[in-house]
Amino acid sequence: MVFRNGGPLRKNLQFVNKGEVLEIVNKFTYLGIVFTVGGSFNKTYETLAGQAWKAIYKMRTMTSRFPGMTIQMKLDLFDKLILPILH
Repeated sequence: MVFRNGGPLRKNLQFVNKGEVLEIVNKFTYLGIVFTVGGSFNKTYETLAGQAWKAIYKMRTMTSRFPGMTIQMKLDLFDKLILPILH
């Protein structure tokens, strides 16, 4: 990945490691962080928000099986399952 503030990338730009030409990509995910060529973290925020929504849906599905759960228990589950994704 080549970080830059816009503008086109040179056509003949290549990086070689141990004789192998490395692919130049527009985004790369490392440890859940999405790096983009412009250095913006918007894609990271969108990805993590999507993962949090999926986790919320799954949590709601699972907790619906236990009608006796209190609101406090559900909030505690939210704090332990969803907040770590968002942080």
